[in-house]
Amino acid sequence: MKRPTKDKDDDTKNTAAPRVKAMAIWAKQRILKAKRWVIAHPLGALCGAIILIGAVSMVWLITPYQPTLAENEPSFYTLSEQEKGAWRARAEYLRGTFIRQDSESKATVRLHDGYQSGQEVQVTGSFYTRYHAGDSVIVQRTSSKDFLYDHWRLPAMILAALVFIGIVLLVAGKRGVRSLLGLGGTIIVVAGVINAILQGANGLLAGTIGALVIAIMTLLISHGWTRQAWIAICSMAVCIIVAAFASWQMTALFHTQGLFDETNVMLAQQHHVAIQAIIAGGVVLVTAGALDDIIVTQMSVVQSLRRTKQFAGTQVWPLYREAMNIGRDHIGAIINTLVLSYIGAGLPFLMAILLVMQQNQQTGVAGGILLMNSEIIALEFVRTGVSSAILLLSVPLATYLAARYLRPSDGASHGHGHAVGQDKQQGDAA
Repeated sequence: MKRPTKDKDDDTKNTAAPRVKAMAIWAKQRILKAKRWVIAHPLGALCGAIILIGAVSMVWLITPYQPTLAENEPSFYTLSEQEKGAWRARAEYLRGTFIRQDSESKATVRLHDGYQSGQEVQVTGSFYTRYHAGDSVIVQRTSSKDFLYDHWRLPAMILAALVFIGIVLLVAGKRGVRSLLGLGGTIIVVAGVINAILQGANGLLAGTIGALVIAIMTLLISHGWTRQAWIAICSMAVCIIVAAFASWQMTALFHTQGLFDETNVMLAQQHHVAIQAIIAGGVVLVTAGALDDIIVTQMSVVQSLRRTKQFAGTQVWPLYREAMNIGRDHIGAIINTLVLSYIGAGLPFLMAILLVMQQNQQTGVAGGILLMNSEIIALEFVRTGVSSAILLLSVPLATYLAARYLRPSDGASHGHGHAVGQDKQQGDAA
């Protein structure tokens, strides 16, 4: 009798079903294992989520940002043929001392370098910058003539830097050394950001990555490999990513292209740089600098409060509410500082716009509306608005993370929060 043959499809189904079931069991085990790990290591999970979000955001932001200024666009930064020839010619730069101004375009300078050292020579200059007898200057010597290039400022700048370093070391001691190391690293990172932009990188992407690197580097140098440092890094990373997205959207919404500045126009035309991306990246870098201060301060406040008798062993939310009361006062001062710094930096442009409007008889209500609608006002609005909003976000975020994950034994408290803990302890003792 002939045996019935099995269907090949039935064999495939019979072998596939156990495999699918085994894969489902394996996936379920891995999910449960990951869930247990997240519950046991919430801070590590948060850092991983931040890194993932940051990586996705960077890939998104790396796409072309804004077209550069068209080549046929009229330029505010133009050079005469004589000036172009002078710049192209091989030139040397000599130190000297300003003696006197002979005419509107001529002056006498005593050289300190070159084969004419110690001799007085006549130089050409526009003299938009004021020079006085005895000023140290730089002379640009070309094959045709000598130009009064600029003031010689480097010795005074070195002296001021040495005084600054001395004050930091005198007041802060070993922590001052760490701060100076962080400052040096920040300067190197910013130089790398500038070089990347000149090589064709997106300005917002380069600024965001630079801000993240600066945050990690400075916090680890200042606070070491501690829980406090990593909580601060997580808080700053979240805020920096949000700041990048917000500055990107705000600059596009307000059409702030930065073409009111001659330097920006020169960069757009000669180096084909997207100025709008650079503006957004600059907002991120400035915001990161303010975040460093306010986040570290809030964590120090929480740490100081936790060490007092009143909040020892308390739950998260009472400690969070008390620290937020201090954070609100601090953030008000920081926002005011940001506004004043931006207004101070843009004051010459504001004055120039007002003068142009007066010459064009754009005064009264219409003139005020035009001024508020101007690009420079919109740019300051973007800078101040984004920075202030991110600072407002950072205070509750950093305060909650510190209240939730910091322990009294997680290192000494640093920053402005020291006095808080000392005052509380004195009050309890009384």
